[in-house]
Amino acid sequence: MKNQTKANFIHLAALALLAGCAVGPGYEIVPTDGPTTLGPTPGDRDDVPRALDVALSDAEAAMLSGAWEGDTYTARLLVIENREGVATASRVGDGLYTLTAFVEPDGDQVAQQRLLDTWARRLRQLHGVEWAPR
Repeated sequence: MKNQTKANFIHLAALALLAGCAVGPGYEIVPTDGPTTLGPTPGDRDDVPRALDVALSDAEAAMLSGAWEGDTYTARLLVIENREGVATASRVGDGLYTLTAFVEPDGDQVAQQRLLDTWARRLRQLHGVEWAPR
């Protein structure tokens, strides 16, 4: 029975890594063939969409739509060369968010990384600040 429990734990850990859910301390990037994840990143809920607006220009993208559903903000994007993408910020703790980006067709790692780096940097700049210029 003990070996079965250990095997189940290893299986679940492997699934979490494959799903891109593994986020360690600091700002760890989890590269995959699909989405890119960055986190945890400190930020304020009301700044998540504003910080994404700043990141979109750096990623050569435009927002098609964006909305909160519970603790997750999801934005549909149009990226250069008419590719679509999705960016999400999921609350993982008090003032901490995991950011994820995916650019079609198979996950453009460079575009995804650029978007996440700028988004996270702006979130950190705005964290705890009443207002800030663009």
